Amino acid sequence: MLARAPTLTQVVGFLVAGLLSATVVVVSPILALGLVLGLVAGLFFLVRPVETLLVALVARVFLDILWWVPFTFDGLNLSQIFSGVTFVMLCVITLLRARELRKCPVAAWSLAMIALLVFSAVRAIDLLGDIELLIRYMMAPLMVLSISVVFRDPATRRRLVKLLSIAALVPIGYSMFTLATGVNDYVLHGYDRLLGGYKNIHNHALVMMVFSVMFISWARAAERNWVRLGAWLVVGSSFAAIYYTYTRTGLLGWVLSVFVILVILKQWRLLSIVCTVGAIVVLMNPDVQDRFSDLVDVFDPSVRSVDRRSLGSGRSVDLVDACLPGAAHRGYSGWPGLGWLSAHDADLVPGIQSHGLDPGPAQ
Repeated sequence: MLARAPTLTQVVGFLVAGLLSATVVVVSPILALGLVLGLVAGLFFLVRPVETLLVALVARVFLDILWWVPFTFDGLNLSQIFSGVTFVMLCVITLLRARELRKCPVAAWSLAMIALLVFSAVRAIDLLGDIELLIRYMMAPLMVLSISVVFRDPATRRRLVKLLSIAALVPIGYSMFTLATGVNDYVLHGYDRLLGGYKNIHNHALVMMVFSVMFISWARAAERNWVRLGAWLVVGSSFAAIYYTYTRTGLLGWVLSVFVILVILKQWRLLSIVCTVGAIVVLMNPDVQDRFSDLVDVFDPSVRSVDRRSLGSGRSVDLVDACLPGAAHRGYSGWPGLGWLSAHDADLVPGIQSHGLDPGPAQ
């Protein structure tokens, strides 16, 4: 962005140097170092937006498996700091390249998602308490917009996919290692679930789903047999990681992704084979039947409505009913907004606790 204005870059550099010189005298050396690194990163972003976004995307691959790093700054952990910085960067890219969004095929979807999130924010019970939630949700549509306008030519897109694929091998490989050794497994609802290097099994499953779909593309595009074979091996490994988390979100997401890919490619014969194999697996695998049995019960008229209220892992219907009196007490009604069942809201905590859930520390 500033690559064509070297004089402006130099002026900004001198101003920053003067500001930092004054800052070192006033604040602690650690804070001054943090400011230096932040300003250097900001200048690098202005001069090299493509490379900065590449670094952010690759770093995001590793961020979830670095949850154990005991780094905090002013009460913010590594993930929160990264999300905040990346959010600002994505907003800047989107605003500065707003004109290019007219040619972006995903602009309508992304802008609709942002509008929906803004609407939810307006309806939020405690927006300041849920600002982290808003930033996290807005990251996805902003990331889609930024990638579409920054990585415009095929060369930069191939570069992005290659770097992400190389980075993905680390969490996939570690997941396979933990699957083979049993490290980091934990039991939930009677299943030994695979955590891999992640703190949350849902994060693990959904990230593996993204990696699996990415390597399906590699397998189709590869010209060399060993590359194609390796890509299918990674697809199988990532699917195994998804399966052994025993999370329905990951499995359903993977199945729907493969279905959409085959429909777009018009691979009808392969689609029929996959559907047949999938049906056989469902009929012969008791674990899959058990994990999805309550979803089938939703459409079973013989199941009483009172029984349906306890279906699913979130027990959402009863939880909503238990929390609504507290929300009504706050003058809240109609469409829910961002964080409307937030654990910070003291009026909703009794309803949350009544269902055996920990509302977390008071804010």
